[in-house]
Amino acid sequence: AVLQKDRSELVRAAAAECMGLMGNTRGTPFLIEGLKDRTERVAIASADGLGLLRATAGAAALVPLLEHRSWRAQVAALSAMAKIRNKQTVGPIIDYMEVAAGRSQADAHRALKKITTRSFSMNAATWREWWDRVKGEWEVPPPPKKVEVKAIPGGKDGYGRSKPTRYHRITTYSKRIIFVIDISNSMKTPIIVKEGKDSGRRRLATGTAKILLAREELKRT
Repeated sequence: AVLQKDRSELVRAAAAECMGLMGNTRGTPFLIEGLKDRTERVAIASADGLGLLRATAGAAALVPLLEHRSWRAQVAALSAMAKIRNKQTVGPIIDYMEVAAGRSQADAHRALKKITTRSFSMNAATWREWWDRVKGEWEVPPPPKKVEVKAIPGGKDGYGRSKPTRYHRITTYSKRIIFVIDISNSMKTPIIVKEGKDSGRRRLATGTAKILLAREELKRT
């Protein structure tokens, strides 16, 4: 009732999360309806719930979410599909990977590997050639106990894929990184360096406004 009727998107999203965490598949049809919610937050929470329930009945309903206006909703659908592991989603994920890029493409590739246990490259044409050949009689195999992919010299892994970009502790296939900079009034206050502490950089000195340092670091990065 809360998921269907509450006016707050935060409350509806929390209800969807609860359904998934409770582990009762009776919530499946309501989570499927939640995928159609007008707000991104509730659609994502509903997808997450279906993934937690491993709800096979929700697999086909997740496919339209791959065309959602929000990439966050799209990757939530891919994550849920990877957990549910249903044959119906393989073709649509290949279609999606063909036009996706960066993080979204990597998530599609990860979902395909988890569903099929195959380890083709991140080339949609390779997956499509395989799928067109086997989809008639193919069935979802049991999940492997552990899949280990070892990197080899030359910037490629064992399956010929380009290795992801690393920036500090972030690993991603995306070509862009977004920096979110605080520009509130507190950033106008000066930095206070404790006496005897080596800042490591001359510009990090007592009296420098925090926003100026943030701009310098952003340009340097």
